[in-house]
Amino acid sequence: MTNNLQVGQPVNKAYRAAVDFIAKKNADVHCHSNFGFGIGFQFKEDALLINESNETLVKPGMTFHCRVALSSVHKDAARSVVAIGDTYTVTEQNTV
Repeated sequence: MTNNLQVGQPVNKAYRAAVDFIAKKNADVHCHSNFGFGIGFQFKEDALLINESNETLVKPGMTFHCRVALSSVHKDAARSVVAIGDTYTVTEQNTV
């Protein structure tokens, strides 16, 4: 997903690319409504959620905590959620 957080592109493009990738692998897996958030003045910048509706353009220096949570990954309901995350800073190298 971080390869899709590209300078000059909207944040929602990264979200859509991740959802499409997951759907190709397994259409039964459900994605969370966002895949993380920007980190700025506050730890969690709600204006920078990585989701379907965020059209904020990615700029160098922006920092995002990318977190992917998937549900329905296992038949046993007690084992049906998997989440993984990391923090990334966008650089000039993240260009289109």
